[in-house]
Amino acid sequence: MTRFISLLTIFAAFFLLGCGSQPQTNSNTTQVTTQAATPSVKGEEPGEKFKFKTANDAEALYIKRYSDHEKLEIDFSGEKITLKAKANDKGRLKYKSASDENNLIAEVKYKQDSIKLVDQNEKLLYKIKFSDDKIKISDNEEMNNSQELKGKSEEKTEIRDAEGKEIGNVKFYADNGKLKVKDAQENEILILKNAKNSAAPGVILFNNIPVSLRCIMVNEILKKGR
Repeated sequence: MTRFISLLTIFAAFFLLGCGSQPQTNSNTTQVTTQAATPSVKGEEPGEKFKFKTANDAEALYIKRYSDHEKLEIDFSGEKITLKAKANDKGRLKYKSASDENNLIAEVKYKQDSIKLVDQNEKLLYKIKFSDDKIKISDNEEMNNSQELKGKSEEKTEIRDAEGKEIGNVKFYADNGKLKVKDAQENEILILKNAKNSAAPGVILFNNIPVSLRCIMVNEILKKGR
């Protein structure tokens, strides 16, 4: 009888040990499954970023390029707005207000040597035409009365108004990696750190063009590598 009780006690102990280990195994399995099933957020972190500041170190234009859209945070010359751009099925980029997707600022149409900004009715707003040493911007197809960004050297671009008058320049400082836009009085208007030479930010001096459209042009010319 005593032997039977001892065997029964040993059997019960093994049974309890087996039951006690099971919850630990289930817990570990659940944790691994949960971690593996957590999805990544598409477009969460931007790739290329360009942060333009004013001479007093205030942020004026912050361009962020994500995997599925682009964002322009604008705070310049009294206008403060965030634009979000996504491509449609025709390969055109539509810039809209980030707070109101019904508010189309401009749609961008691409050709090999030009870019067009049009409104929701396909009406031309501005055309940007590229040549070897010039970038012309006009509000008509014929490029009449165009404003220009004209390369003068590897470090300097002249900014000219519709009458051909120089109203400022864009200069790249290779020693510190800064790109600066200056007006005719040598006042610093925009500054980009850790940069490469580009004429793009010179568009900001074309005051006859709405700020939001100027900033779109800056982004688009940067993407052309000009």
